[in-house]
This record gives sequence, C-alpha cells and structure tokens, in this order.
Amino acid sequence: MNSLINTRSTFSMGRSILPVERIIELAQTNGYQQVALADDATVSGMTSLFNKVRTLDEPIKAIIGVNIKVFDDPAYRPPSKKSGEKAKPNEFWEAKLYVKNEDGLKALFRLLTAANSEEYFYYTPRIGIKELVIALKSDGLILTTGDFFSLFQHSNYQRIYSALVKHVSASNRFIELIPVQSAYFDRVNEIAAHSAIESDAKVVFSRPALYEAGADEARDVMSYIIGHGSATHRLRSVPFNRDFVIQPSDELGLECKAMLDKLEKVGAFVDSSSDLFDACSYEWTKQPMCLPQMAEDEFNELVRLCKEGWKERLEREIFGFKPDKAALPEYKERLQYELKVLRDMGFDRYFLLVRDVIMWSKENDIMVGPARGSAAGSLVAYLIGITDVDPLRFGLIFERFLNPDRLDYPDIDTDFMSSRRQEVIDWITATFGEENVAGINNYTTLGSASAIRDVGRMYGISQDELKCTRGIEQGMSLENAKELPEVAKYAVNNPKPFSISEQLDGSMRSLGRHAAGVVVAGEPLIERAVVEKRKGDASVCWDKQVVEDWA
Repeated sequence: MNSLINTRSTFSMGRSILPVERIIELAQTNGYQQVALADDATVSGMTSLFNKVRTLDEPIKAIIGVNIKVFDDPAYRPPSKKSGEKAKPNEFWEAKLYVKNEDGLKALFRLLTAANSEEYFYYTPRIGIKELVIALKSDGLILTTGDFFSLFQHSNYQRIYSALVKHVSASNRFIELIPVQSAYFDRVNEIAAHSAIESDAKVVFSRPALYEAGADEARDVMSYIIGHGSATHRLRSVPFNRDFVIQPSDELGLECKAMLDKLEKVGAFVDSSSDLFDACSYEWTKQPMCLPQMAEDEFNELVRLCKEGWKERLEREIFGFKPDKAALPEYKERLQYELKVLRDMGFDRYFLLVRDVIMWSKENDIMVGPARGSAAGSLVAYLIGITDVDPLRFGLIFERFLNPDRLDYPDIDTDFMSSRRQEVIDWITATFGEENVAGINNYTTLGSASAIRDVGRMYGISQDELKCTRGIEQGMSLENAKELPEVAKYAVNNPKPFSISEQLDGSMRSLGRHAAGVVVAGEPLIERAVVEKRKGDASVCWDKQVVEDWA
C-alpha cells in the first residue's frame, strides 16, 4: 500500500500528539507516497502540511481533510439537572471530508464556520445532516463515513446513509473500512461492508494514526491534561488498542488482509484510496494580499498625504526640531526611495489602512504610541502620521523596517490606550464590515516547563517537586533543561513522568484568541478562513503567521 489515508495531528487536541511535520517524515520512512491529514473540526494544520511537503527531495502527495461531528440535532442543549427535565437522545457520528479543489476548501470553511457558531457550538464544533449535504453540493468535497465514530455505529445509520446516497454523488462518497483488530471495529466493518455492497459504493481502508510507536501512554496523558483528568485514577479512560501508529506499508497491508479475511463472508473489497487521492488536486499556496480598498488611486493618495506631511512636519518645528534646509535633499531622496519600494511591493494600501485607524483614534482622543520597533525607520510613516519619530534625525534605517527582498507585510507596532482599545476595534468593524473583521487565534503548546508541570500533575507529583521548572528559561528544550541540577534530580526521581514530558514537549495544548491581533480583509473572511464565533467575538482559525500568508 502506498496511501496513508487517515492521520491526525496534534491539532486534534486530546486525540493525537503527532506534529504535522513529523507525520510527513514518518510517512516517507514507512514507504508511503500519499498522505491524508484529517484533524478533528479544524484545518489549522493545512499550511504546515503543504509547506513541509514542498521541502522534500522526494515528492509525496498530501491532501487535507477534516473530521466533524454530525448530530441528529446540532442546536439541541440538554436541560440542566435543576430543571428536572429528561434529556432526549441526540446521537452523533463523525463524517470525514477531504478537499478536492479550491471550491471544496471554501465549502469546508463555510461548514466549519457554522459548526463554530453560537447556535451550534457546544463543547465541540458540530453540524447536522442538512449542513453536511449543503456543503457536499459544491462538488469540491469527498465524504467518507468515519472511523472511531463511524456512521455505521449510529442507531439510524440506514436512514442517514440513504439520505447521503440520494444527495451525494457516488464519485464523492466512500465507505471506510477500519483495519484495526478489535470487536468494535469488526462489527462496524461488517455493517459498513454490507452497506457498500448494497449501494455499490467504493471503500477505502483507513487505519487511524495518532502517535509514534511507544508513545501510546503519552497520548493518553495528553488527553487527561486537556480533559482535566488523572493518569492514576482507577476510572481513567484507557483505549483498548495501543497501536494507532504510522505502520510500515507492508504491515498495514497485513492488517488489511486480516480485516478482509473476516469480511470474506460478506464479499470481496478493493481499497480505492488511490481514487480518492487522484480526485483531490488542491495544494495550498501563499495567497495574494487582500486588504480593503482605501482610495480610487491609492498610490497617488499616499503621495498626496506625504506632501501634506512634508509641510506639516519638515517645514516647522516638531518637538523642538526642524531640519536644516541643507538636509532637505536627503529627506527628498529618502522619500522617493521609500515611495518607490512601497509602490513596487504593493504596500500603499496597507499604509493607508493603518493611517486611517491611527488618525481616527487621535481625533477621538484615544492615545496612540509615537512609534515602536522598526516602523520608526520609515519616513513615509512619519510624514503621514503613523509614527511621530523622524527617522533621519535619529539615523534610523528603512530596510530594518521593510526589506525589498521580502514580501511579508512590514510590522507596524502600534500601541493604543488599553481602556479604549475596544472602541478602536468597534470602529474598524463598523467601517470595514463585520464579515471582513475578526480576531486571530493563538496556538498554545506545551513548553519544557509546562510539559513537566502538566504531566507531573497527572501523576500526582507534589508542587514542591514541580518547582524544579523555575530555572527553565523560555524556549529552552527539555534536553537542555536536563542539565539543570533541579531538573536532573526530578528526572531521576520521576523517570516515567519525565519521559512522557519529553514526548509531549511542543504538543498543542489549547487554542485561544490573540490578545491584540485583528485581521481586516477586503472580502468576507469566510472566503479565506474558518470564522469562529462562540461567545460574541469572532476570530479566524489561523494564528498570526498564517494570517499574514492568507491576508
């Protein structure tokens, strides 16, 4: 077999601890030429997946997908215990969707946005069969029937599958058979196999991969950390199967043969994973910039503002300083150079947007910092009012702020008074449209110190012993941290928890909202991201770095 159809990364928090990059490395090591990543209710690993594939000397095909919970009634909320009402049954199954093309990715964005809406989100993102069918009308998505919570473990699987057969074309619909040795999967596979024969559907052999060999207990501990459990409680959840790893392709072939032997009485089945991979052609690439249009001719508008700023800031004293006339040719040469760079790189729109926000804030008596970081090196920024520091007066270099050899947005660090920051965000939202403005997600990972502390808590280690992490500096690896006497002593006294801490170092811990980041787009954000709106405030699924690649 050369297709690895079913991997989850550390973005499937509590279920997998495999870094995206490591998935690709293990796939190549074990003889696969095709890899599918399908995380739980998120596509946050997509950019890392395709970026990693591009660095490989030997090509490997990667496709992106997602697992999403499909509830009978996604909007249903169980009554509180105090109400005395009896909760009604509300079963779910997990659909798996793979992206065929750009249309499919956008359909997936819309689907996951609905799953993360205030109406549907309840502990986890969720949808209903109606939303699933609507998404599959795009012809850009392929549906498979799921693994751990397969469609065929649902009590009404026949009714649901009949609806899928009716509304989803056969080319976009596959049934998963799971080559895992357990009574549960044997039964699910038997039901799925019968459905495949009755509907003449193609099947894929799909074995979940969640961790590296020997890291099964570490994955369990990570699930306890996220779920606020304990690694020593006698009623803790311990999975029956301990080998959800990326197997060598020949071993996976043997697992599939064992599964087919059990299904022989139902019928003969051929793995159609290659058909699924062939149908998926989408590859993520860095997107062109997408900011709201700020003027009919934005470069001319920027030049006009610079001329006004020249009179305002260079022809009279500012903060007790006025440049000599003899220095003005140097200012002119610097301004011409900066404007040319901004025009060539297409950053005139970005400067106008930042200026609008700062000018509105100042006009409304909201204090704004004069300049911070490399932005103070721009004469254009000074002349149009973004900064209040004359770069030539203080010998500041423009290239430190904006290097013509790089295509990333220049970093204009701007400080607003914290007590009125929300007013600025509200104005941005009202001006550029609610559908175009949102916060930015933050990915929180287990660092060296937090890995020791969180794992230690799971094993009931005392706070006194966990104080060994105080000497670990931010960014220090556990390998280097072991050289600290306190950490070395902890590792000797607690070998198993420390070993698990090493395995979990860098794993995804939680998703949060960036404290200050706001993304403003020139089109609805749902065209470029999943928009999560769970408690009033919307944020996109990407972190700061990915937003820059998509903005």
